[in-house]
Amino acid sequence: MKPVKTALLALGIFMLSFIAFYACNCLFMVVSNYEALDIVSFAGIPMLLIFINLMIGLVAGYRYFMKKEPDLYYVRYYAIVLLVMSAIGFGMSLFVGLGIYHTFIGDYIFKCYPLISLIVFALMIAGCIYLIISITNKVKAENIEKTYKGTFAYGMREAGLGILAAYALNRLGAFMLIPFYWSSYDSVYVLPYLFQLLVPTLIIATYIIHEDFLRNRKVTFILSSIAFLFSLATLIYMVVISKDNYPLILNPLSPVQQFERLVKFPIDAILMYGVCLIIPFLNALNNGIMMLKEKKANKAE
Repeated sequence: MKPVKTALLALGIFMLSFIAFYACNCLFMVVSNYEALDIVSFAGIPMLLIFINLMIGLVAGYRYFMKKEPDLYYVRYYAIVLLVMSAIGFGMSLFVGLGIYHTFIGDYIFKCYPLISLIVFALMIAGCIYLIISITNKVKAENIEKTYKGTFAYGMREAGLGILAAYALNRLGAFMLIPFYWSSYDSVYVLPYLFQLLVPTLIIATYIIHEDFLRNRKVTFILSSIAFLFSLATLIYMVVISKDNYPLILNPLSPVQQFERLVKFPIDAILMYGVCLIIPFLNALNNGIMMLKEKKANKAE
């Protein structure tokens, strides 16, 4: 991959991680305040829909360009899904601007939020319509047959990877925004946990490297082992330090913990450590066993 493309890809991922973090903030703000919902509670829906659309586009683009599945029917299907989601988002953006804030250029959520949402969804709608029309015309003109046949199991696997990727982007966004939440008084005590926010991204990167680049079990085993051992070390550290200092670690962690706004329980930490311990462990174990089997087979020959 050329340096310019790599830089643009990295910039896109960082921007998407910010959107993921703020979109989830909007979602959990609504859910956590379900007992006192009012019309303003739904103002964050356009941002959430933008993130969902971008995730759908990311998964579709990954399958099209990296997995080499250039089926036009498949592209048109995702374009239709995105068109529907964008139309809903466009309507919600109008509602936010006209019915909630009564302005499209105010400072609510961020400057010109309803207007920017309208423009983003309008561009998405235009792009989806163009894709649908051009693909339909090409299919009819060239009598192209459908070649891609997805199975239920494959679809569930891709959906799982999409959810994991969305979660990884959310945690990456939380890490990127640490400078805004950093406290010289107590943030240093939770530094290992803050770096732990990067591990879900490492898990996704390990999968992509293995599937589409190296196909090297040793590299996958090493990366998975690093993710597992680092997560285990930070978990032990957090358990030890929080034993008698829970109020001390609560303040610096509260800005990056989102699920915990729903219940008074460390569900966010449990979820993250569950993901960051179980998946890398199983991945390392599987690749380790396969490496040993391959080594024995080579010796037998």
